[in-house]
Amino acid sequence: MKIEFIPTSQFAADVLEPPVPAKTVLPEWYKKTPFLTNNNSSYNFSETGVLPTTIKGCNPFLDGLTSGYISLLSVDVEIKKEGEKRFSFFWRTDNEVITSHTKDQHPFTPAAFNGDDSIFKFFNEFIIRTPKGYSTYFTHPINRHDLPFRTFSGVVDTDTYMNSVQFPAQLLDMDSNIMVLKKGTPICQFFPFKRVNWESNVLKYDESFIKKARHNYFSRIYRAYKSLHWKRKTYK
Repeated sequence: MKIEFIPTSQFAADVLEPPVPAKTVLPEWYKKTPFLTNNNSSYNFSETGVLPTTIKGCNPFLDGLTSGYISLLSVDVEIKKEGEKRFSFFWRTDNEVITSHTKDQHPFTPAAFNGDDSIFKFFNEFIIRTPKGYSTYFTHPINRHDLPFRTFSGVVDTDTYMNSVQFPAQLLDMDSNIMVLKKGTPICQFFPFKRVNWESNVLKYDESFIKKARHNYFSRIYRAYKSLHWKRKTYK
């Protein structure tokens, strides 16, 4: 399967970086996190009955960080706090980087975590095209609570929509009056998925099924989820 990134201008083609695989932009705090807690040099499960692993031992957490693709901020952006939860954006290049929504477009949208209730948009200069029957889910970079904004989530049928998708977001509250979002900051993560019809079904409690599933999982001491259930996902 192929996802295609099509520049919408010669400037984008010549200068801007297209979206990249999410696995290539792991945050530094994750890289610095040790695999074992409290400077343990081995699992030592027999001493405590608890596996001393950090989030680095959690494959679902890592899959969240590394799945799909990420669009990156193309330039440094200075954010200035102009008043109570009001902000302005400044950058030095001539290309469009951030645009805004008017308040009447989102009159009842709540603020993000005590931040600004206004909505701005990270400007994206690449069309994202997927194969027939595939849409794309766009969202805030997963597990990136360190970022001072929250990108909205949305689904676009990118097999037929041949315009660039913009990334609306809201700022969180700032500790200081000025901060800089650095060039290369992840601003939106996205995943192609196949459109299929689903039906939900709630089953009766099955004690035998639950017992077998729990026994199978806990019969492994080390990396049970990875060894029994995890499947590799590839995004290039």
